This record gives sequence, structure tokens and C-alpha cells, in this order.
Amino acid sequence: MSSVVPLFERSISPTERLYLAMQTLAPPFAIQLVIQGTGSVDERDLAVAVAGASEACPGARLVRRGERWVDSGIAPPVVVATEHSLVDTPLDDHPMLSRPLDPERGPTCEVLLLGGTRNTLVFRAFHGVMDGKGLHLWAAEVFRLLRGERTVGARDAIADHSLVESLGIDGKPTALIPTARSPFGRARPAPASRTSSGAGAPWREPRPRWSPGSPS
Repeated sequence: MSSVVPLFERSISPTERLYLAMQTLAPPFAIQLVIQGTGSVDERDLAVAVAGASEACPGARLVRRGERWVDSGIAPPVVVATEHSLVDTPLDDHPMLSRPLDPERGPTCEVLLLGGTRNTLVFRAFHGVMDGKGLHLWAAEVFRLLRGERTVGARDAIADHSLVESLGIDGKPTALIPTARSPFGRARPAPASRTSSGAGAPWREPRPRWSPGSPS
């Protein structure tokens, strides 16, 4: 006996409408998680893991259909660019980190595999479909599959406004006045150009060892 998984979809929240408008004013208006490791990642293994993680977390496959986000059923692409790295290039000006993400036709998320040794991953998501925590959860699912583990999954379609309503929070919302591409101002320079004082915006840079199939 087979079961049919219902189509994942949800309404576009008022905050996400703002993000849709901001895409043209501050492109690509994306959240980006940079992970640098040792060793290398196989492109085919990564693509399979991204597809599986996005099946478990369909928020990574959303496209806009009128007033709703709808699961396209198409896995986010894995873009290999071995000629690009994050060394000696300011992150705000990096061509791969400025690539547009298309809410209407997709993809709204993608994974970059950078560097000649293929040891740098960048998980990218248009902010209208995912926040920072969502991006982290999706990336964690990819690594679970690379390690040969089962996914946890995140199929809850609740959005920010629905969560606030369910908690009964009221009051005047915080004004959102974007003045920079990062909450910290301009992004910190690439690792090779850091100062000894560590000045600049704090970027989290996990450095795992690439060991697909290992238990940890």
C-alpha cells in the first residue's frame, strides 16, 4: 500500500514580501553559509546528498506561485567552480556569492563547490524562503547524508507570522531599515587578508574533515 506525500506549500508572509521587494534593491538578498574543510568533496556524492536533504527539507525547493511558496520538486543545483576560491577576494565583491537566485522560476537555493581542491562549500538561500537557522538545518542534513546517516527532516510549513500569532506576541514590530548587505556592515575580508587584530564582521567558518561514509 503506497502513501502520497502532500505537496509542501505555504503562504508568503508579510516579512517575506519585504524580502521579495528587497531582492531588486540589494541583490541577491541571500543568506550564505561558508564551510571550509580539509580533503575534497566528490561532486556526484554532494549532488545526491543535496537532493536527499532537499527532499527532507522541501523549503530548499520553493518557488513563488502567486501568493504562495510551492515545492517545485526540483533539487537545488550544485555549482562547481574550481577556478574560484574565497582567498584574496572580498566576500562582498565575490562573483559566486553575488549570483542571483530566482524566486519565480528557481532555484531559490543552491550549493557552491569552490577551490581547486574542492574543499569549500557555500550554501546559499534567498532570504524569502529560508532564514539563517533554516539554512543551517538544511546544510546539516546534507552532511548527514554524506556521512551515511538518515535525515531528520523539516516539513513544517509554519511561517514567521504564524509562529508569532501562535505565541500570542503583540506590540509594535521592529523597524527594518536595510543600510548594508550584512548586519555587521561590510563583510570581513577573505581569510588571507585578515588583520592580526581580527577586525571586521565575525564570520563563522566551520572546518570539518571531508569523510563521507564515516560515522562522525
